[in-house]
Amino acid sequence: MNPSSSFGLAPRSLCVCQRCLSLKDVEVVGTPNNSLSKRYPWIIEIKCNLAEEHGTWYVCRYCVGIRSQMRNDTQLRRHHKRFHDKSVPDITFSEDGKHGKDMGVEYPDDGTILDSKLIPLAQVDFIHMNQNCKRFFGRQHQCNGGVPDLISRVYFNGEAPPAEINPPDRNLGLLMLLLSTRLTREELEIFSKILSLFQEVIDSRVQAEKMRLEKEQLLYRYCISFPTLAKSLREMVFRRKNSFSEIIPVPSVSKIGEHSYASLSSVISNFLANEFAYQQINDCADVNSNEITCLSNSPMAKKVLSRAQQRLENLSFRDPSLELVTLYLTDWSDAFEPNSVKSNRGSIWAMTVSISPIGVGRQNTYPIAFGPAKGDRSELDRQYQKELLSFSKGPLQKIYNGRTKTMCYVHAELIASIQDQPERREATSIAAGKSLHTSRYGYLINLQKVVDVVVPCNECRKVLMETEFEESNQERAWSTLCQCPECVAWDFDSPNKRRLLRAIPPKDFPIDQLSSDGKYGIKECTFTGMQKAIKVAHQNMIENKWSATSARVYLSTEGINESMQKTIIEHARCCIAHAYYNSNGELRDSINRDKELHPDMYEMCKGNPRWDLGIEVWQHVEAVMHLVFHGIQKHLMRAVERWASLNGSQSSLHRFGKGTLEPIQALSLDWCKPIPYNGEGFGGWLAENYLAMARLSPWFYSQLDKLGEDETYPGDPTNDPIYWNKKQNAAWLRARGLPVPGKISASELKEIVLGHLSRDNPPVIIPKPAITAKDVMSLLDSAHRMFRLVMARSVTREYILRLDLQIKTFLTKFHEFDAELKSNEAKKNPAWISSYNFICLLNLPRMAKEYGPLRNLWEGGYLGEGFIRHVKPHAKHGFRKNWEINLHKNVLKEKFLSACLKDTNRKGKERSQVRYSTRAEIESGLICRNVLSCVRLLGEKLAFSLTDQRQIGINLEYKCTVNNLDYFNVSLGALETNIDGNDDTLSSCLLLPNLTGEGLPNLDDAVDSIGYAIVDSEWNYFPK
Repeated sequence: MNPSSSFGLAPRSLCVCQRCLSLKDVEVVGTPNNSLSKRYPWIIEIKCNLAEEHGTWYVCRYCVGIRSQMRNDTQLRRHHKRFHDKSVPDITFSEDGKHGKDMGVEYPDDGTILDSKLIPLAQVDFIHMNQNCKRFFGRQHQCNGGVPDLISRVYFNGEAPPAEINPPDRNLGLLMLLLSTRLTREELEIFSKILSLFQEVIDSRVQAEKMRLEKEQLLYRYCISFPTLAKSLREMVFRRKNSFSEIIPVPSVSKIGEHSYASLSSVISNFLANEFAYQQINDCADVNSNEITCLSNSPMAKKVLSRAQQRLENLSFRDPSLELVTLYLTDWSDAFEPNSVKSNRGSIWAMTVSISPIGVGRQNTYPIAFGPAKGDRSELDRQYQKELLSFSKGPLQKIYNGRTKTMCYVHAELIASIQDQPERREATSIAAGKSLHTSRYGYLINLQKVVDVVVPCNECRKVLMETEFEESNQERAWSTLCQCPECVAWDFDSPNKRRLLRAIPPKDFPIDQLSSDGKYGIKECTFTGMQKAIKVAHQNMIENKWSATSARVYLSTEGINESMQKTIIEHARCCIAHAYYNSNGELRDSINRDKELHPDMYEMCKGNPRWDLGIEVWQHVEAVMHLVFHGIQKHLMRAVERWASLNGSQSSLHRFGKGTLEPIQALSLDWCKPIPYNGEGFGGWLAENYLAMARLSPWFYSQLDKLGEDETYPGDPTNDPIYWNKKQNAAWLRARGLPVPGKISASELKEIVLGHLSRDNPPVIIPKPAITAKDVMSLLDSAHRMFRLVMARSVTREYILRLDLQIKTFLTKFHEFDAELKSNEAKKNPAWISSYNFICLLNLPRMAKEYGPLRNLWEGGYLGEGFIRHVKPHAKHGFRKNWEINLHKNVLKEKFLSACLKDTNRKGKERSQVRYSTRAEIESGLICRNVLSCVRLLGEKLAFSLTDQRQIGINLEYKCTVNNLDYFNVSLGALETNIDGNDDTLSSCLLLPNLTGEGLPNLDDAVDSIGYAIVDSEWNYFPK
């Protein structure tokens, strides 16, 4: 007899014999004995015919949720008492075992079902529910069938009868769904791998059991017994001998002061043993060419290789069987906010080292240290310095190389330290950018005293403006600028220019350090110079030639920050006290006791340990993401807002920006991530958003000359300011070029205005600036040209010259723009000095010359802040005891596991373009003047990509030029199929519709008036 024919609603999994796990030999007995059927009318008796000892068992024909077979009277009686203590109706089933309308077991979609656990049930109505709720609770009401139906719909698309899904499978499926809702995208990928491997494990075990029964020799004798209890799982990972945490092969982590520290020696040894790929200095195809494309063929890397080979030659005894492995290192450090509860909140400081990174560099990057952001790192720096020198000087170290399975000589050098402006200045004890003498990082001069000669004269300005055009002779322009005797023209390095950069010293500056003209000149800031300055100040103080005030002034002109100045003077005072009071017995004993406790304080200050890492000041490189996009682009956007405010068009600019960037944001492209334009403060904007705006600025700001004017300011109200309303106070501030906070109450705004009025010289109304919209767009166009060069993928000698000239051109335009917006008094301190990111742009050409493409030192990836993404999930328990050690170990463990899973330098899947489903969808977008995504192919062709991997060609016809931006008519070409499967995509592109004075065009605008500008992911706008 077919078991399914009389099995009712009972799960079909109970039909399987638990002894032989067979279905084919199972039989449903027609009717159980009379005594059982009378006591339990719901009973079905089943037996296995394969062997008599397999016996018989019983199931219930009405209950869906039963998980186990019943074999004795106790189990039958318990089930009957629990579910069938009332009379059970006589219900029959169809031949195929399925229930139907005539049996009163239908599950209607409208939620009307029977009102009892027993079948049939009275009708009920699930009101105020959507269809999903009606369906679920309808089935739940019917013998607890809601969850089985849910599982059937999710896993079988509703095709599997809920009653026939194995209960353990159902429960496992439900837990998987619960867990999947709590996982991140990366964790979901790991979970899917776990499930896939579990299927392989099950298949292999079935095969092994088959081989065992057939008495074949097994290939593998042991299988893992997976823990089923949370406690057992935790013990396996953490709390027993041979637990995962105890035996995982990661570098040892110790504690130095307040910080955890992974020895640089153990990190490099672990890296080489793990067989991780790294960029070899001499393995680039274009190593002998003039073009630099990566760090490994940069002049800096070649210098490292040369020094390594020299060390190898200098070995007194060299093993010829050992190869030389040359590694270049970059480190990064910064503080960040952890994912911790507010009661235990604080900043975490992290430091990483990247070893000859290749690709995205994930497996090349190791965490070196963690600790509190405001902790003392001097001891940590000394240990780091000591280890760095051991790899670059003295005898070569021998380390195991997993790639060759042999020992090897290792030479490693730090070539760059990547930090943002505040972090690197603090780390190197160099004064902040707003101090008088260190506005430009790496140079010492009070720029406020030499503004007139730094800015180009009229002749040099004319030469610079001509260099923005490709046809100009840049070599000749550079030569002309160098020979000008009247101005510096932003050149701080040429000897003839440095003669012009001399300034009057500050008050209390030591006279003996001045030249005959009573001035001091510009010089490059070096760690050697800072150490020399400490020696000079210390010696003059203990000889009683300088006061502490003179020493501070002198040290500040040498670029040393206030914290280090204080330490230097304290050391000098201790030395003075020890020498002066040597004859006084009581004081001498006290000083000697203090000297025993703090012997270092009675010697000359040795300076910052990071001064001896083997790199110079300029090798603490500019963090391009922070400097250019979070710094320059952000300032430019605020400057445009200020210009619009003074020009009477700020409200029009806000209306124009509203809704303009949202269509691009909706495309969710990885290379262009703008967010809605919110004006003035730009709250919520990140570096990636400013980067997108820098790419789009020639298009976004192309209509500045068409913005409408706001209501003209009628003048200050004549009544008492105490009675002015919020609108009047805001207008008063705007008329004077002062910022108006976005979210502020009327009373708070009034306090701001009254505060300004109470000053001796209250701000006056600023006249409408002479600078025009065309001038602003010219500045923004110059900035975009500079950004495009900064993000270039290769470096040549011509490129370095072009970048240098473009930066100087941009700074010249920005100086003129800034001066027009300021009062005469404010002009004494230009924005390119106070906002020191601008003057630090001049450091980029040297970086490109030594390191190659600046994007190779991009701190937004794993070489910098991108590493924080892997740290934050582990930093969620606050600052408990030994939190830094535990955090460090957990990050290293995750790194090891990702390597074991072959999740190495693979980038996550990027969305560089939008694929459209049909040609009609693209045509509709063109008709509606939408922003569209396409790709640039070989041969300067453009195409739309379809979801079926085919492409539709794009035909372009030049239409017009608006404010130096070319627009094209766009039409669709033929449908193309990539037959050979080769990807000939060069870059991704955006089609940007011609804007109007109100923002994006609408359907009411004439079709003929709308064209498209085209920008690609390589920062290029298509020319006509």
